Amino acid sequence: MAALGCTPEDIGKSLLEVCKGCALRYLFPRIRQSLQLQIRGALDEACDDAADIPGFTTLDRARCFARCLLLLRGGGAAVLAPLRHLTCANLRRCEAAVAAARANRVFPPTLFSGNAQSPAMAAARANRLFPPRLFSGNAQSLAAARVLAALNTNSHELAEVEGSGLFLLACTMEHDCAPNCSFTTHADALWLTCVRDVRAGEHLSIDYGNNFYMPTASRQEDLWATYEFHCECQACTALPDIARCFRCPACGDAGRVHPPPPPSRDAAAQQRSPWQCAACAHACSPAETATLERAEAELQAALGAAMAAQSDGIGIEEETEDGDVVVPVEVVEAALARAPLVRPHHSLAFWCYEGAARAFAGDADACRGGAAEAALLRVLACVDAVLPRRHHERVVYWDMLAQTRVVAGNIEGAKRAYETAYEESKWVSGADTPPTLAILDLARNTPTSAQEMAQRYARSQQSHGGGGAEEEMDDTG
Repeated sequence: MAALGCTPEDIGKSLLEVCKGCALRYLFPRIRQSLQLQIRGALDEACDDAADIPGFTTLDRARCFARCLLLLRGGGAAVLAPLRHLTCANLRRCEAAVAAARANRVFPPTLFSGNAQSPAMAAARANRLFPPRLFSGNAQSLAAARVLAALNTNSHELAEVEGSGLFLLACTMEHDCAPNCSFTTHADALWLTCVRDVRAGEHLSIDYGNNFYMPTASRQEDLWATYEFHCECQACTALPDIARCFRCPACGDAGRVHPPPPPSRDAAAQQRSPWQCAACAHACSPAETATLERAEAELQAALGAAMAAQSDGIGIEEETEDGDVVVPVEVVEAALARAPLVRPHHSLAFWCYEGAARAFAGDADACRGGAAEAALLRVLACVDAVLPRRHHERVVYWDMLAQTRVVAGNIEGAKRAYETAYEESKWVSGADTPPTLAILDLARNTPTSAQEMAQRYARSQQSHGGGGAEEEMDDTG
């Protein structure tokens, strides 16, 4: 279950080898020398404007898009040929984004009017690296839209460099809502780790959307909106919806009732799949199912009202130091108490706990007062009840808990949390990888103050290439 990696030159080899150093960072140095300083400045300004256009969304995406256009403009279509094989979802939306960028003259017009007579472009056309229509009429606009769609569909976030990477082998991995692999990114590298045994002939898979705690219907809607495919994995078509959990009408607290998979094309299939208890196998009657659905709707309404309420002194919400308004744990639990048929690890409760945990973890007063830990402990209880045994989000939440305990002055508790995060990270990221080793160092030498902890995290990022990678991104864009 060790993580494996490869360089961009290894593209096309076994899927067990995943890119270390993304394709875009491999391609961009080719244009570095051709960029005059004034062009760099103009592109920086253009990217700032493009980030406000739907379809670009972020400054990083606009920068990556501009770099690819520079390759096309300079006759580099052959260099971008690997993008041709990538899935390009929401192409019409990206065409509209490119049209808006052109209409508003966000990017210099020359970016869309490449040199069609250049040797590289002629060779690309002769070898049919792209469809012929890309070289006639609005050729450059369509090519640009395909580039943007490929980036939007396939890029992976790289937190340490505050950007993203395009890893061509990782892009070929299929999606599964209960995947057999976990991907990890660090600095400008991405690698895979198997999180369970893989049968001979079984496809390797990852979770595209990281929709780890969403109801089945919500996951499918999100995947369609982002990637334009209907998920047909086992979790979506054959297994109960574990993110929605109810007390059993027959065996009470001992049971867990989950809705069945969504109906197939055959409407009668849903009638043959009642809501069933995982403990006693009780099949809920239509009346019992309706009662559970009403309880869920009432809980959703109560939590929605709490989230919508303003901080006007009525005690429903709290504000963090950054002004974030969250639903505190006691309000969620009070709402659950009024909906006793809904179990406390239902997705509605989880996302309230998760939002409070993330908001409070960044608030020193909330850490010292215990609000952050209270929310995180409930998040972890939900994770234990619903997620697979090996899941990367466990590492995230245990690390967050350790940090909140350091801020609160509970150093021994922080050490235990780091130790748990390390044990989890060994399984989902590999025992000898930079993120896992960084957590091990924190477990062995736990910071004794918030200031020391911040310095340790910053040094860890720099020592593994985070700062250098960020600097190189700035130099090339």
